[in-house]
Amino acid sequence: MRKVIAFTLVGLFIVSGVVGVLSADQEICKGNPGDKLATAGFIQSGETLSGSIDDVGEVDNYTFSAEANDTVIIRLDTTSSGSNPQVLYIKVTPSLINIQIGEPVQFTARAYDNAGNEIADLSFNWSTDVGFIDSSGYFHTTIGSGTTGSSTTGYVRAFYGSVYGEARIKIVSIQDTRRIYEQPYPEHEMSQTSVFASDVSGSISGHIYQDDGVTPIANIQVWAESYCSDTYTHTHTAEDGSYSITVPSGWYYVEARPTPPYIGEYYNNAYNRNAAIPVFVTAPYDTSDIDFILDVGGTISGHVYQEDGFTPIPNMGVIIDGINNGFGGSATTEVDGSYSLALPTGTYNVWAFGNSEYAAEFYDNAYYEYEATPVSVTVPDDTPSIDFILERGGTISGFVYDEAGMPLPGVVVSTDYPISGHISNFRGFRTADDGSYTITGLQPGNYKVQAYTTGYIDEYYDNVYESSEATPVQVTAHSDTPGINFYLDFGGSISGVVKDDSGSPMVGARIDAFGIDIDYYADSCTADDGSYIVAGLRPGSYTVSAEAPGHVPEYYNNVYEHSEATPVLVTVPSNTPNIDFSLEIGGSISGVVTDDSDIPIIGASVHADGYDVGGYSYSQTRTDGSYTITGLRSGNYRVYASASVYIDEYYDNVYDYSEATPVLVVKPNNTSNINFSLELGGSISGVVKDDSGNPIVGAWVDASGIDISGYGDDYTLNDGSYVISGLPSGNYSVSAEATGFIE
Repeated sequence: MRKVIAFTLVGLFIVSGVVGVLSADQEICKGNPGDKLATAGFIQSGETLSGSIDDVGEVDNYTFSAEANDTVIIRLDTTSSGSNPQVLYIKVTPSLINIQIGEPVQFTARAYDNAGNEIADLSFNWSTDVGFIDSSGYFHTTIGSGTTGSSTTGYVRAFYGSVYGEARIKIVSIQDTRRIYEQPYPEHEMSQTSVFASDVSGSISGHIYQDDGVTPIANIQVWAESYCSDTYTHTHTAEDGSYSITVPSGWYYVEARPTPPYIGEYYNNAYNRNAAIPVFVTAPYDTSDIDFILDVGGTISGHVYQEDGFTPIPNMGVIIDGINNGFGGSATTEVDGSYSLALPTGTYNVWAFGNSEYAAEFYDNAYYEYEATPVSVTVPDDTPSIDFILERGGTISGFVYDEAGMPLPGVVVSTDYPISGHISNFRGFRTADDGSYTITGLQPGNYKVQAYTTGYIDEYYDNVYESSEATPVQVTAHSDTPGINFYLDFGGSISGVVKDDSGSPMVGARIDAFGIDIDYYADSCTADDGSYIVAGLRPGSYTVSAEAPGHVPEYYNNVYEHSEATPVLVTVPSNTPNIDFSLEIGGSISGVVTDDSDIPIIGASVHADGYDVGGYSYSQTRTDGSYTITGLRSGNYRVYASASVYIDEYYDNVYDYSEATPVLVVKPNNTSNINFSLELGGSISGVVKDDSGNPIVGAWVDASGIDISGYGDDYTLNDGSYVISGLPSGNYSVSAEATGFIE
């Protein structure tokens, strides 16, 4: 976030002989109590400008003058009147490191005063977002042990008080070597910690077969996605259908992504992550027999063209979301713009979306999900000619700097369309080495733009933290909206250790920090020794929770209810340590969901809501209709199942919440055979028009039971029509509302 030291030419800092005025009591620099202003410098877009300062010393006001034509950062250096040494900046070396597995490397931090003299015998604190630093001062990283060529960027910082030195680093996996490259910045180098990359690689292996369970399928993509972060790696099956993926210790969702005619799925027999069974890896061992038997599906196929309707667009993503079966998949267009994806029987929304210059679109020629034309698929048939003609979109561009005006590479800058369901609701791009970014393929309209990266506080344009306070950025077709710049603040952090109930460290657990008095959220994963650090936090109080597959989620400090959590205070740029957790293995509930003809329902949601114990969790059914809800505390639960076009049902065979039969869970045991047989519901349909008889698109229609506990809703399509399905028999009150209209 741009602080007081940043001056914009409009209104705050004027060139051509006119000076700006800065009050001495403003927080204008990092330093110690009792500091006095000594020198000043001028930086524009990372380059030093010539300039001057008048009345240097202990006075009330300072005047500045400099030649500039854009945003200027005024750097103010100080001298100290206190007894503590005045640390002006910290340098960290070396600048290029090749780390072999297990090889220690010495880093050194040095502090300097305003005269450039080194200050000896200082003790530094350290932080990093690409691993952790243990109590012995060693840096460990599990990043970079995956597929050759995978990489991540981050930082290591050395602190003395509120002053820090930083190295921007990039870790690249090249066989068994982690290569760490520092991005050199003025006044920022590296730290005095011995560093080594731990040999923590395990693996996941298995086979992929055709639906006979015997015939192998070659050249199938297999992906391992981290349970608690957005990191992933992939490989391909060999001629015998075998595969092996090298990954660090932790939990993973494993997914097979075949080409037609086979349907993709997650392990074990699931069409999405909510129904998938996570796979645990303990390095250096292999987790084997993670096998897949793939079914033949129907297909959706088509082409994606430029706006002339003829020129193909290659490498464009086509995303397909199941409306009634929970299936999600994607394909990429070929050189001729064609695509094809195998699917189970069902109804789908299809959209063309990719980080390209072309604006995304739902089929058929729609920008909102509720305007989309559903596409039906029946196995083994093809649904052809689901084509797209895309227009070139507008762009947003700018730079991202840190609070000192240095460019930040690898920052995600994304758009958030004000209206949910819009095809351009989210598009994210990363900054280049010079901090520049360009977001492409945007439909005309106003967008909120956000920048975020590990260790820094997320920020919305222009210079605010809250989405509600963001300045909209207008985009027009075929044009760029430039100068959408960000100055990110280094955040505070929370750290601790997660162990299981036997006292052993837990790797791959997820930590979530939710702001109590601020609208802010961040998360992290535990390392091999169970340690974690959640970085980039705004100052304020947070509730912190830990969870892992099969374990009961816990809030700090040793409670299960959000309302009972002990607030954790964060100050910037400090770390709040020792926020520790001990997680217990939970109980589980399992069963099967079928229709009233005993046919499995795929993608049904099954929910467990505590009767006499706090807690809630849910899962979705797999391809055989089975489900498992894990991580439950001991106690009684109401369990209910829901699926598109079917009537929601509570166990055991009732529609009303108050009539549900309690399901007892005693951890760590499983309560099985909690089965459901769902009936097709009735439906209410109609058309919503304005007072001139024109259809209203996107109106919300809801139906609430009068004499029964039924409820449903829907949005109107292009012709104003809607259908609310899955309703039990009874009488309903039906209402409609739309923006700008009176009900």
